[in-house]
Amino acid sequence: MFIIPYYFTKSQVQSKTEFKLWKAYVFLSGGSIWETEEKKISAVKAVDSYLTPNGFVGRVTLVTKTAMYFEIDQEKTNLKNFYYWTDSQANAVAEAEDVFRPFTWLGDTRPGQEDDWGWSEECDSLPLGKFGSATDLWKGLEHSLRESRA
Repeated sequence: MFIIPYYFTKSQVQSKTEFKLWKAYVFLSGGSIWETEEKKISAVKAVDSYLTPNGFVGRVTLVTKTAMYFEIDQEKTNLKNFYYWTDSQANAVAEAEDVFRPFTWLGDTRPGQEDDWGWSEECDSLPLGKFGSATDLWKGLEHSLRESRA
């Protein structure tokens, strides 16, 4: 199962153009979406066995057949204990480390909705190993956006 710990920075609305920018920081293990050894694992066990021991505090926002999305509580998780994609000298180094990588969605609407900017095509072209593409990632993250901003 894939475990996707993430947090959002606040969306920004650019006043003159009215476009919106969403940025999610997603924890990657070795440059890919974090994958458990077990193909099937309960959300409770994934939190207890993988997330809590590694210092993540938050809540499960979505569980699919292959992935669990976990929104990090930024106040309770010490994010200074983690590396970020920009900490490495080159992205090739970051691919071998466990890092938070920013993923951005740009457009007039939320991810997963009508895409006048063509951002879906850009996300389709960014593969994330066995997990899929950045588009697949944003589909799960959009669930959390809908839930928290409804």
